[in-house]
Amino acid sequence: MQFQTMMNALVFKAVQEEMAQRGIITIGELILKMENISNLDDYVVALPDERFAGEIDSYRGHYDHLAISGQEGPRKASSFLEELRSCLGKEFEGYKGGEYVMNKNTPIWVADYSCCGEGVLGIQVDEAQKIILIIAEQQEAS
Repeated sequence: MQFQTMMNALVFKAVQEEMAQRGIITIGELILKMENISNLDDYVVALPDERFAGEIDSYRGHYDHLAISGQEGPRKASSFLEELRSCLGKEFEGYKGGEYVMNKNTPIWVADYSCCGEGVLGIQVDEAQKIILIIAEQQEAS
């Protein structure tokens, strides 16, 4: 095994352990949580900062992770779930280059393009038909 390959494997393992320890979920886990909600067309996906879920891209903090950016207008949960599913097996370009294929074990964050952000810990469904992404910073404040 080449030295670089061995180092990459060690770094990958350490990052995965840190994500699990912090409770950051993967895209596969987020998809399962979304699939358990009935009538997704009746819901929108919101971020903790009152914006709504926008595009999904490679995360600035870890290029092999995914980030959900914010947008001003509402986005139907069914459309968001469709985009999540389309990320599986898809190749993304890292912020400073490189190609990264995402899979169901890829951690997911809330962060605008070129910014670092907070890991997604889960979702909360409220009575206003919003699915709110719970992030690490929000969890620590509670």
